[in-house]
Amino acid sequence: MKAEAKRRNQSVSKLMGMGQRTGDFEGLETKRKQAAQLIERLAKANEGLQAEIAKYKKTSGKLQKRYELERDQRVKLEKERGERLQFINTLGHELKTPLTSIVASGGLLLEELKKGEAQSPRLRLLENIISATGKLQSRLNELLDMAKMETVGFILTFELIDIRPLLRNVVSEFNPVAKEKGQSLTLDLPPSVPMVNGDGEHLDQVLLNLISNAMKFSGEGTKIRVKLRQKGPDLVVSIKDNGPGITEEEQMRIFTPYYRLEADRQRFPGLGLGLTVSKHLVEQHGGKIWVESELGKGSTFLFSLPVAEQEAARAADL
Repeated sequence: MKAEAKRRNQSVSKLMGMGQRTGDFEGLETKRKQAAQLIERLAKANEGLQAEIAKYKKTSGKLQKRYELERDQRVKLEKERGERLQFINTLGHELKTPLTSIVASGGLLLEELKKGEAQSPRLRLLENIISATGKLQSRLNELLDMAKMETVGFILTFELIDIRPLLRNVVSEFNPVAKEKGQSLTLDLPPSVPMVNGDGEHLDQVLLNLISNAMKFSGEGTKIRVKLRQKGPDLVVSIKDNGPGITEEEQMRIFTPYYRLEADRQRFPGLGLGLTVSKHLVEQHGGKIWVESELGKGSTFLFSLPVAEQEAARAADL
């Protein structure tokens, strides 16, 4: 009996061992299938990734070719632009010398004719010649300024200056012209202002451009006011006119080269470079230039110049 029971127990144990091995096999098979599915998904993902990489390489190649083409075109355009500016500069200087001689000789001849032929037709013809030559000289100077600005830039000589005498001199120069046009040109200066680091000759050019524009676009009997004030670390010069005003759209473009207001193209001569040159010069001084205007209410052109560091430090110590 005991032997029979032992055999039965051994048989049961053997059967249980076989069941456990079968369960292990089934678990391994499940894991194998899961691994195969994972490998398949990874393979598909890799195929998609390779396709994206190929697409990227193709697009990148096209972009690289386009970049190289645009770079070559830009280099070519810059070269052509430089050559044009150099041509303008060379031609301008070639024309400037004889033109200056014509203006000077014409002025001397005009003085001689005025002595004995006050109402002579020849006198009027000579005045027309001198006037036309002066306009041509102005256009030539604008072109030379533009060429200089676009190539080497203006060469400025900075020194500590009081800007008030510059303003007085320019306004004094324009007063006779203003009176002829029936305009009132006034200057408002504070009793004292800090010095600025500036180039007096080129700041004078900025003032000439802005005041002449104000007078040109203002009618007879109008007022032009030039004012200087200190605002924080800057001196601000403003030139207010009673002209027709400027639209917001035109205000955004008025300082770009060769741009002129549509309504002024036929009425006033010029190349549209004066404000561009003025902007460049003011910015070379570390300042800003802008316009405030409204249609029918005139315009105010303003530019700022930073107070000299020595002056600012002294004011901080007080």
